[in-house]
Amino acid sequence: MFVPEERPYREFESIEEINNYLLEHKDSFIRSLLSEAAALPGRKVERLMPAVMAAYDNWNQRVPTAALNRWLAEVQEHHPPPAVGGKPQHTRYATQVKTRPPTFAFFVGRPKDVPESYLRYLANGLREAFGFAGTPLRLVLRRGRNPFKVS
Repeated sequence: MFVPEERPYREFESIEEINNYLLEHKDSFIRSLLSEAAALPGRKVERLMPAVMAAYDNWNQRVPTAALNRWLAEVQEHHPPPAVGGKPQHTRYATQVKTRPPTFAFFVGRPKDVPESYLRYLANGLREAFGFAGTPLRLVLRRGRNPFKVS
């Protein structure tokens, strides 16, 4: 995990310097909401509160299961999960199990075989489709029950 060097906020001369610093270290700041509030008192502060309220709304947003599953079907049609050992991976359905932070459960056949890259793909798709920009998402993979298994 990247830990940025400690630099006081007032050390930067302009917003452009801050943006350049963040772009250099963008891997650790992916999809963050950037606010252009300067260190000088009162400068562009009026933009800060709408950004805070938007982040709060995203944090509390709930996605209906039907909409989530329609999105999942489209995503899987466009880019299906990779096959493991020649067997296709099936995601049965998804649901949002919690807000604060938004947590989504994906019911798959073999959760341990889903690569991390595909989870990032799903998280980025969720952010784009449902407006979760700048909000941390949790994706949980669960194994569905086998109706044919005798207990």
